[in-house]
Amino acid sequence: MEQATARSLFVSNPAEPQSSCLGTNQYWRYRAFYLTRSTIDALARGLGLKEVPRFARNMLTDPDLIDDLAALHRALETDRDAPQGQERLLDVIGAALPTPW
Repeated sequence: MEQATARSLFVSNPAEPQSSCLGTNQYWRYRAFYLTRSTIDALARGLGLKEVPRFARNMLTDPDLIDDLAALHRALETDRDAPQGQERLLDVIGAALPTPW
């Protein structure tokens, strides 16, 4: 069993069952992206892929990627520029995806 920390990123593949619990910490805050199938398909097209590659692992620990995703999440909460938000989503989520080979 893997344990999420403040500097980890949990990812799951579409339709992959998941479960979690607080563990030893009674206070837990997190940010989440829940992408629809149509959004995932649009991301794949925007990245020039036939389909989005599957994650082999659920826990990522790249600090730059984690910072970029947190910044994207904060920006999408407040930014009303939809085209810029879509472009940032494509860039950051694209960087999170496993290499398709």
